[in-house]
Amino acid sequence: MTVSVALHQKRPWYREPMVWLLIAIPLAAVVMGVVIITLAVRHYDGLVVDDYYKQGLEINRSLERDHNAARYGLHGDIALLTGQSAVSLQLSAGEGFEFPLRLRLEMYHGTRQGMDTGVELRWLQGGVYTGRLPALAPGRWTLRLQHEDWRLQSELQWPRQQTARLTPQTMR
Repeated sequence: MTVSVALHQKRPWYREPMVWLLIAIPLAAVVMGVVIITLAVRHYDGLVVDDYYKQGLEINRSLERDHNAARYGLHGDIALLTGQSAVSLQLSAGEGFEFPLRLRLEMYHGTRQGMDTGVELRWLQGGVYTGRLPALAPGRWTLRLQHEDWRLQSELQWPRQQTARLTPQTMR
Protein backbone atom coordinates (compact mmCIF):
# COMPACT_ATOMS: atom_id res chain seq x y z
CA MET A 1 0.00 0.00 0.00
CA THR A 2 2.77 2.41 0.65
CA VAL A 3 4.15 1.93 -2.86
CA SER A 4 1.02 3.20 -4.57
CA VAL A 5 0.89 6.24 -2.32
CA ALA A 6 4.47 7.20 -3.24
CA LEU A 7 3.70 7.02 -6.96
CA HIS A 8 0.72 9.31 -6.73
CA GLN A 9 2.21 11.96 -4.46
CA LYS A 10 1.57 15.44 -5.71
CA ARG A 11 4.72 17.47 -6.52
CA PRO A 12 4.88 21.27 -6.28
CA TRP A 13 4.16 23.10 -9.57
CA TYR A 14 7.73 24.35 -10.01
CA ARG A 15 8.99 20.76 -10.15
CA GLU A 16 6.85 19.89 -13.15
CA PRO A 17 8.79 20.09 -16.48
CA MET A 18 5.63 20.72 -18.50
CA VAL A 19 4.91 23.91 -16.55
CA TRP A 20 8.38 25.28 -17.38
CA LEU A 21 7.91 24.42 -21.03
CA LEU A 22 4.61 26.32 -21.10
CA ILE A 23 6.29 29.34 -19.44
CA ALA A 24 9.47 29.24 -21.58
CA ILE A 25 7.79 29.53 -25.00
CA PRO A 26 5.91 32.82 -24.41
CA LEU A 27 8.81 34.20 -22.35
CA ALA A 28 11.23 33.54 -25.23
CA ALA A 29 8.86 35.31 -27.63
CA VAL A 30 8.69 38.37 -25.37
CA VAL A 31 12.48 38.51 -24.94
CA MET A 32 13.10 38.21 -28.70
CA GLY A 33 10.48 40.89 -29.38
CA VAL A 34 12.26 43.29 -27.02
CA VAL A 35 15.63 42.51 -28.67
CA ILE A 36 14.26 43.11 -32.17
CA ILE A 37 12.57 46.38 -31.20
CA THR A 38 15.78 47.57 -29.52
CA LEU A 39 17.82 46.78 -32.63
CA ALA A 40 15.29 48.49 -34.89
CA VAL A 41 15.32 51.67 -32.82
CA ARG A 42 19.09 51.91 -32.29
CA HIS A 43 20.35 50.98 -35.78
CA TYR A 44 18.91 52.90 -38.71
CA ASP A 45 19.74 51.09 -41.94
CA GLY A 46 18.58 53.81 -44.34
CA LEU A 47 17.48 51.42 -47.09
CA VAL A 48 14.12 53.00 -47.89
CA VAL A 49 14.25 56.48 -49.40
CA ASP A 50 11.52 59.05 -49.87
CA ASP A 51 12.79 60.46 -53.16
CA TYR A 52 13.11 57.24 -55.15
CA TYR A 53 12.01 59.01 -58.35
CA LYS A 54 14.85 61.53 -58.09
CA GLN A 55 17.29 58.70 -57.43
CA GLY A 56 16.05 56.94 -60.57
CA LEU A 57 16.76 60.07 -62.58
CA GLU A 58 20.22 60.28 -60.96
CA ILE A 59 20.95 56.70 -62.11
CA ASN A 60 20.31 57.76 -65.72
CA ARG A 61 22.63 60.75 -65.25
CA SER A 62 25.30 58.45 -63.79
CA LEU A 63 25.06 56.13 -66.77
CA GLU A 64 25.52 59.13 -69.05
CA ARG A 65 28.70 60.01 -67.13
CA ASP A 66 30.03 56.50 -67.77
CA HIS A 67 29.30 56.81 -71.49
CA ASN A 68 31.07 60.18 -71.58
CA ALA A 69 34.17 58.65 -69.95
CA ALA A 70 34.19 55.90 -72.58
CA ARG A 71 33.76 58.49 -75.35
CA TYR A 72 36.75 60.47 -74.00
CA GLY A 73 38.80 57.25 -73.92
CA LEU A 74 39.45 57.66 -70.19
CA HIS A 75 41.03 55.09 -67.90
CA GLY A 76 43.34 55.42 -64.95
CA ASP A 77 45.79 53.47 -62.84
CA ILE A 78 45.66 54.29 -59.16
CA ALA A 79 48.15 53.36 -56.44
CA LEU A 80 47.63 53.74 -52.71
CA LEU A 81 51.07 54.40 -51.24
CA THR A 82 50.82 53.51 -47.55
CA GLY A 83 54.41 54.42 -46.66
CA GLN A 84 53.89 57.96 -47.92
CA SER A 85 50.18 58.23 -47.00
CA ALA A 86 49.53 59.27 -50.59
CA VAL A 87 47.32 58.40 -53.54
CA SER A 88 48.85 58.50 -57.00
CA LEU A 89 46.78 58.45 -60.20
CA GLN A 90 47.93 58.13 -63.79
CA LEU A 91 44.97 59.22 -65.95
CA SER A 92 44.99 58.45 -69.66
CA ALA A 93 42.62 59.90 -72.24
CA GLY A 94 42.08 60.24 -75.95
CA GLU A 95 43.29 63.18 -78.00
CA GLY A 96 41.78 66.57 -77.32
CA PHE A 97 40.90 65.83 -73.70
CA GLU A 98 41.80 68.59 -71.25
CA PHE A 99 42.91 67.31 -67.88
CA PRO A 100 41.15 69.12 -65.00
CA LEU A 101 43.27 70.69 -62.27
CA ARG A 102 41.40 68.87 -59.48
CA LEU A 103 39.57 65.57 -59.27
CA ARG A 104 37.55 63.90 -56.53
CA LEU A 105 38.20 60.24 -55.66
CA GLU A 106 35.34 58.77 -53.62
CA MET A 107 36.08 55.62 -51.62
CA TYR A 108 33.11 53.51 -50.49
CA HIS A 109 33.56 50.64 -48.02
CA GLY A 110 31.82 47.45 -49.09
CA THR A 111 29.89 46.90 -45.86
CA ARG A 112 30.20 49.97 -43.61
CA GLN A 113 28.69 53.20 -44.90
CA GLY A 114 30.17 55.20 -42.02
CA MET A 115 33.71 54.46 -43.28
CA ASP A 116 33.17 56.04 -46.70
CA THR A 117 35.66 58.79 -47.47
CA GLY A 118 36.97 60.93 -50.28
CA VAL A 119 40.28 62.32 -51.52
CA GLU A 120 40.94 65.56 -53.37
CA LEU A 121 43.47 64.88 -56.17
CA ARG A 122 45.59 67.68 -57.65
CA TRP A 123 47.08 67.69 -61.11
CA LEU A 124 50.90 67.59 -61.29
CA GLN A 125 51.72 67.17 -64.99
CA GLY A 126 50.44 65.22 -67.96
CA GLY A 127 47.84 62.88 -66.52
CA VAL A 128 49.47 62.48 -63.11
CA TYR A 129 47.48 63.38 -60.00
CA THR A 130 48.29 63.05 -56.32
CA GLY A 131 46.43 63.36 -53.01
CA ARG A 132 46.60 62.46 -49.33
CA LEU A 133 45.61 58.89 -48.42
CA PRO A 134 43.19 58.67 -45.46
CA ALA A 135 43.28 55.74 -43.04
CA LEU A 136 41.38 52.82 -44.55
CA ALA A 137 39.85 49.83 -42.80
CA PRO A 138 40.51 46.39 -44.28
CA GLY A 139 37.89 45.15 -46.70
CA ARG A 140 36.47 45.65 -50.16
CA TRP A 141 36.41 49.26 -51.36
CA THR A 142 34.69 50.75 -54.38
CA LEU A 143 36.72 53.57 -55.91
CA ARG A 144 34.95 56.23 -57.97
CA LEU A 145 36.87 58.99 -59.73
CA GLN A 146 34.57 61.68 -61.04
CA HIS A 147 34.46 65.09 -62.57
CA GLU A 148 31.66 67.25 -63.95
CA ASP A 149 30.50 65.03 -66.82
CA TRP A 150 32.41 61.74 -66.50
CA ARG A 151 33.35 59.08 -63.96
CA LEU A 152 35.58 56.01 -63.66
CA GLN A 153 35.19 53.14 -61.19
CA SER A 154 37.03 50.15 -59.79
CA GLU A 155 37.13 47.85 -56.78
CA LEU A 156 40.00 47.23 -54.43
CA GLN A 157 40.56 44.64 -51.69
CA TRP A 158 42.47 46.62 -49.05
CA PRO A 159 45.23 46.06 -47.80
CA ARG A 160 45.97 43.03 -49.97
CA GLN A 161 45.61 45.12 -53.15
CA GLN A 162 47.19 48.56 -53.38
CA THR A 163 46.69 49.27 -57.06
CA ALA A 164 43.62 49.29 -59.28
CA ARG A 165 42.59 50.16 -62.81
CA LEU A 166 39.78 52.69 -63.08
CA THR A 167 37.54 52.27 -66.12
CA PRO A 168 34.10 53.47 -67.26
CA GLN A 169 31.43 51.14 -65.94
CA THR A 170 30.16 50.56 -69.50
CA MET A 171 33.40 48.70 -70.31
CA ARG A 172 32.88 46.00 -67.63
